[in-house]
Amino acid sequence: MSIIQIDSVTTSKTGKSLLVKGSGKTYFAKLDSGLLGKQGETIEAETKASEKDGNTFVWIEKWKKASAEAAPSASIAQGGINMAFLPFVSNVVAHAIQVGKIEGPAGIAAWANAAYDAACNLKEAEPF
Repeated sequence: MSIIQIDSVTTSKTGKSLLVKGSGKTYFAKLDSGLLGKQGETIEAETKASEKDGNTFVWIEKWKKASAEAAPSASIAQGGINMAFLPFVSNVVAHAIQVGKIEGPAGIAAWANAAYDAACNLKEAEPF
């Protein structure tokens, strides 16, 4: 199950399907899926990937309104960034700049991404 906070639902260019944008991704759904007009809602969706002409498309096969437990918390912003981790990321980047490990914007991006990934994977870390 994927938790998707729906930003927009529009008809595709061909008119044969829906384009569902949410949680930083684009999904496809059948016209009769019931998703049209569900902007702003959070759903639990069963998705399936398909491939055509070398492109991968993710389809929403089934969905239901997300339960309160499954809905993203207020600390998760659009695009799936957990805002609760940003102070940690900022501190890591600041310390790396202070000790001369970062030079320029590319270094900031690399360290910020690494710090965010580390924070997101703390549950998988082995205790010491």
